[in-house]
Amino acid sequence: MEHSIELIVGLSFFIIGLSIIFNQKEWIDFIDYVGQKGNWAVMVVGITDLLFGEFIVTFHWVWNGIGTITTIIGSVLFIRGVMRLLFPKCMLGKIYNAKVLMILCGSASVMISSVVLYGWYLNSGCNFDFSKLYAL
Repeated sequence: MEHSIELIVGLSFFIIGLSIIFNQKEWIDFIDYVGQKGNWAVMVVGITDLLFGEFIVTFHWVWNGIGTITTIIGSVLFIRGVMRLLFPKCMLGKIYNAKVLMILCGSASVMISSVVLYGWYLNSGCNFDFSKLYAL
């Protein structure tokens, strides 16, 4: 189960990171939309963070090796979700300021998810031989 969570987190963050890099304007529009809608929109984002964070922390409590990254991601999402639900006015400014760091966030997401996926690959017992790809 822990390896499945690593795969889910790795793929999700990789795809989201690429989306942020290639669709910056749309993500900035989304952040503006959330900022304009106020507290209830922050709370909706908070519910998403809380649920995803709870899922990771519940099924992936690993504190050794590369798997630690996945546990930290889940813990941060859980705490961020709680903060957004309990203090939406304070967290609204945090969401709005994220526009400045958009390309950095996308790049970091891709890099971190690549490490998580590499850890998943090492621990999955997958015996795929990449050299056979070149033989085709």
